[in-house]
Amino acid sequence: MCLVRSFGVKLYIKGWRNLNSVEKYLAELCLNSIVNLHDNLLMKAVGLDKQAIQDLQKRFMINEPSFQSIDREIHRVRNKAAKALTLREKYNIYVTSSLVFDGDVRKKLEVLASVYKNFVFKKNNIDSWKTMSELSVIIKIWSNVFEVLFEEESDIRLVWGDTKNEKFKVDLRLCFIMNSKYYDLANIEFKKNSGNQKEDEGKVLVEGKTILNSLSKYHNLDIDTAKELKVIVGQFCGLKGVFKQIRFAAPSAYMVDRWGKTIKYPVHEGMIDTFLVQLQQLIGFKDEIIKQAQDLKGRLLEDNSSFGSPLAVEDQSFAKETYYLSRKARIFPKLNDDIFK
Repeated sequence: MCLVRSFGVKLYIKGWRNLNSVEKYLAELCLNSIVNLHDNLLMKAVGLDKQAIQDLQKRFMINEPSFQSIDREIHRVRNKAAKALTLREKYNIYVTSSLVFDGDVRKKLEVLASVYKNFVFKKNNIDSWKTMSELSVIIKIWSNVFEVLFEEESDIRLVWGDTKNEKFKVDLRLCFIMNSKYYDLANIEFKKNSGNQKEDEGKVLVEGKTILNSLSKYHNLDIDTAKELKVIVGQFCGLKGVFKQIRFAAPSAYMVDRWGKTIKYPVHEGMIDTFLVQLQQLIGFKDEIIKQAQDLKGRLLEDNSSFGSPLAVEDQSFAKETYYLSRKARIFPKLNDDIFK
């Protein structure tokens, strides 16, 4: 990590105004002690050769997550819909079927019904998405998907629309709420297109690091236990989205891995079968957030008073302070005091 942070300081010395968009992305990650194991650009920039990169990936990269197979009930409804002659008939089948089932099956059918609703009644949403505003893409395409996923979870709030988590303005915060206090569990950023993609990627990863630090503090973890934590963040551009997970690999070292495959919102019926598989990943994301919320709730309900045997407070010095870079920055802010600690 010393190489990573040293490269960040080198860019810091060069000056914010003198950096291109890729260098700004690299500076944001390096000054936050974040390493994306799949980003060969970062690996090469800090001076690692091919063998060193492979060794790092072998040591720290984790296996791709696995998701449940598509439910038999979903297959049956899908086969029934395939026999219908029109998109309107298929939409009706998904709507009526969603009223029969509960749980995740119902949620998947509701999401599929909303996709067919765009095909049938809101075709303009699909045909003109490239000319929509960023906010319109969120509202008309993605918001319904995520709202359906979490609509039965009373302890989880989806907070939309450039609300603040620490110093960040976030498009979508997924929060656990307890005693009217919001605890961030994951963030998702949306863009209409892939312009400034690296800038957005850097922002969402630093947001994830900040959440990871907070969770470690809430749970009062030592470094060995903190390594079991992960925060999943999302970056969505237009009709595509990717998830990444960030975790502690060692003291003061944050590692990033992919989490699943690219999500693609269907623009025609030929994409539905692939989207069914991707729905399993979205359900998996929902399950991860629910588990985090349940774990955090259990921790917050513990009695931390000094009565009896007081709880030992674990040293959190392994968590590096977040280095905040404003999107409108003209110069680098002062470096954090713990940059090389």
